[in-house]
Amino acid sequence: MTYGDPELLWLVIIICAPLILFLIWTWRTKQRLITSFVQASRLMTLTIGVSKNRQKFKLGLLVVSVAFLCFALARPQWGETQQEVKESVVDVLLAVDTSKSMLATDATPNRLVRAKLAALDLLRIGSPNRFGLIPFAGAAFLQSPLSLDEDALVQSLQSIDVGSVPQGGTVFANAIDTAMDAFEKEENNQKILVIFTDGEDQEDGALEAATKAKKAGIKIFTVGIGTPEGELIRLNDGQNRQGYLRDEAGNVVKSRLNEALLKQIAESTGGFYVPLAASGSMNALYQYLKQYAPSGSTATRVISTRSEQFFWFVAVAIVLLLVEIFMPQQKREPAASNRAIRTLLVLLGIFALSSSTFASTTKAFESLNKGEYGKAVDEFERLGRKSTNDLRYPYDAGVAAYKLKEFNRAESYFTRSSTSPDIQLQQKSYYNLGNTHFQGGLEAEGKDRIAKWEQAVKDYEIALKIDSKDKDAASNAEFVRKQLEELKKQEEQKQKQEDEKNKDDKEKKDQDQKGDQKNKDEKQNNKDQKDPSKKDPNNKSNEKEEQKKNQQSGQKPGDQKDQQNQQSQNAKSADEQKKREDQERAEQLARSPQKMTPQQAMQLLDSLKSSEKQFPFTPMIQGRTTTKDW
Repeated sequence: MTYGDPELLWLVIIICAPLILFLIWTWRTKQRLITSFVQASRLMTLTIGVSKNRQKFKLGLLVVSVAFLCFALARPQWGETQQEVKESVVDVLLAVDTSKSMLATDATPNRLVRAKLAALDLLRIGSPNRFGLIPFAGAAFLQSPLSLDEDALVQSLQSIDVGSVPQGGTVFANAIDTAMDAFEKEENNQKILVIFTDGEDQEDGALEAATKAKKAGIKIFTVGIGTPEGELIRLNDGQNRQGYLRDEAGNVVKSRLNEALLKQIAESTGGFYVPLAASGSMNALYQYLKQYAPSGSTATRVISTRSEQFFWFVAVAIVLLLVEIFMPQQKREPAASNRAIRTLLVLLGIFALSSSTFASTTKAFESLNKGEYGKAVDEFERLGRKSTNDLRYPYDAGVAAYKLKEFNRAESYFTRSSTSPDIQLQQKSYYNLGNTHFQGGLEAEGKDRIAKWEQAVKDYEIALKIDSKDKDAASNAEFVRKQLEELKKQEEQKQKQEDEKNKDDKEKKDQDQKGDQKNKDEKQNNKDQKDPSKKDPNNKSNEKEEQKKNQQSGQKPGDQKDQQNQQSQNAKSADEQKKREDQERAEQLARSPQKMTPQQAMQLLDSLKSSEKQFPFTPMIQGRTTTKDW
């Protein structure tokens, strides 16, 4: 037998020992007071049938029942159940910045320690996915390849420090290139790179490397550590003397969080940026990572759980208390004894009914802990129908439905529990409503996702109004606000692109219509010029009007005809002249030499000597380097 909270076993001694001493003191005080006020000869008459042994036995029952309650608080467990759980597999490389700027203390105790703790948190949540580790600064190397060995990766994470990478500075491109080389060429698993850094990149090329990573099928997620206001970098000279890091000019270096660059790197590959504001950041990040797991890539994990057996101790304690209450101190008449027995049986029946409900609740929680979320939802829903006033059952059903990823169903349960008069239950319900709306928004698109996330922010704000110290609610609200702003920007850009496209299509259509009309008019004009008599075959007034115009201008019909013939001949002669020029140019090109003679080549080299320049020799360096040491 084991205990879920073994530290509470001290309550058996801390509570029972003073209780025993108190009962002994009250017993002796009672006896002393009785002998002080009642004569000994009268005392025997007044206490006929009273048994001191029964009185002591009742006190013993009280002590034992309290002890059983203390054992129940320690959560005794026995019996073990094993269950195989299949989860999707994602390959995740953790790149941790080990440059000197990570020693800044704007993240307590410093940025590097917070980065390691966040990476360990993500590793714990993300099991059984394959993880690897890349420390980087001015250079990068693969310290722990992709593996399911969680213990080995934990040791590697705990061992890295500022001196893990000898070359100082911060170059993201090296970390990204190392990750591209480290990922195995597998088509099934999704490749994820998570970079923990303050964002101070001292060399160009990060965005270019991220673009290459995207082509290789790698998604990058960046985790920002520090503050935009920045902090000075403290160094220890090895003799317990503190100083500040200075640049080549002797100025004190102040390191700042570069969120803009981290967002650009992540978004260029389809990932996103996460500020390390609270412990819930890694949980939200892992919820995203699970969505990128490809279908068919799963790993099996065996979960062993011990069965809670505390309710047996509670049941024994209640029975002992009932016996202590109804056990008489002296012999009574048979009728009175029968009434006491009947009362005891009724109470035991009520206790049996309540214990059955208690057992059902325990069964529901066991199903929830085992991962049988469907059974847990059904069981909590059944208990909620029996006890309509107890809104804890809808809340627990909502938790199980959320685990089952039935977010609409979970929303209805949390909405019911949010009307509870219990303030704490209200706060937890609104907090989980925010989580539910956020997860439901991930399954939606466009305006539906925006509406879901806006509702999630409202739910978190209500939870914060109830409990302003809830850091998880504040962190989640800030995270969803940022995601919502980015989503709205994307939707606005998409809408602008659609509007521009529609505008271009409309303009193109108008131009096509104008071109068609213009071509139609030109064809009609050409047709009229070729055969002026067909302008209006049914009306001869056109011909008369033209003759009248010719007479007014002093031209005869024959002269106009000669003028048209002259124009056509001029056009033909121009075309013939152009053809002759094109033919002469082609013959000249055909006769020109295709290669330079040696004399021409020497003349060209002599002419270039005057403009010749000398270039310094630069050796090839593997990877990217930086002159800065932080």
